[in-house]
Amino acid sequence: EVKAARETMRQFKEEYGKRFSTLKAALDKFRSEYPDQRGGGSNSNQGSSLVSKSNFVRNSTALEFQKRDKMIQKLKADLKKKDDALRKYENFYKEVKARSEQKKKQKEEQLRKSKKITLRI
Repeated sequence: EVKAARETMRQFKEEYGKRFSTLKAALDKFRSEYPDQRGGGSNSNQGSSLVSKSNFVRNSTALEFQKRDKMIQKLKADLKKKDDALRKYENFYKEVKARSEQKKKQKEEQLRKSKKITLRI
């Protein structure tokens, strides 16, 4: 258990380090692209840009979720159509199989009757 816990901690530290470096690089890139936002003015300017960016992220993720929901609904509808078609084919197959079995029984019955008639003669 101790080895597993240490391994988990090591993996967490690696993952955390990677994410931190990625975030730091993105922040540095943002700072280099928008140097006027870093200015010595109030923090409210910087805060509002972060809020608008977060709103953008929220809106884009909301749009992405809507697209995925539409895709899921479309796939569900397609699946329902295919299920219905499959059900129809299965029912048709069962009917054909039942008719075939019934004809087979009729032929066997006719053979029995014809054998009885020939035995009497």
